[in-house]
Amino acid sequence: LDGDLGMSNIDVMFGARAKSNIYNLVTGEKDVHQIVTNIADNVDLIAGGSGIYELQHLDVYQKRSLIDQVDELAGEYDFMLIDTAPGIADNVLYLNSSADEIMVVLTPDPSSLTDSYALIKVLNQRYKVSDFSVICNFVKDEKEALNGFNRVSEVASEYLNVRLKYKGFVPMDLNLRKATKSQQLILNSNPRC
Repeated sequence: LDGDLGMSNIDVMFGARAKSNIYNLVTGEKDVHQIVTNIADNVDLIAGGSGIYELQHLDVYQKRSLIDQVDELAGEYDFMLIDTAPGIADNVLYLNSSADEIMVVLTPDPSSLTDSYALIKVLNQRYKVSDFSVICNFVKDEKEALNGFNRVSEVASEYLNVRLKYKGFVPMDLNLRKATKSQQLILNSNPRC
């Protein structure tokens, strides 16, 4: 589920174009099964809609309806990933709080560390979320990943009542960048990178 509502682009990253999106769902034009788009072998997408201002301001009923309808797909998939926008906008917080596991992705960039902590803090204070998983992205190696994780974890444990679990890292790889720019799946263009 592309949770960057109104600014969705995951379909573009897969070199596909979704014909329907979450806007069609929340307006009642289509049901959840009608907005699912197959974008790769064993990968389906619920597009968040691109350039749709109204999706930035969903009311409580629309948010609840969205989650209820997406829940109807539970038995049809092994996993559902919700890729939210960065930040602490209402849609980001709501979608994160609806997930079984919240995976915070951080990079070594100082602003990413600060933003990740802010997301954890607001989800903890507003939604009483206390367990978070963390993946470090765009790092040289595991040492750099653990450094970033430890910085966020130390601040969080000092000021919040939360548990952060280190889930691993994704190394910086120019092949991944090239695949992204050419809208190709890395598993197809360079599976060993």
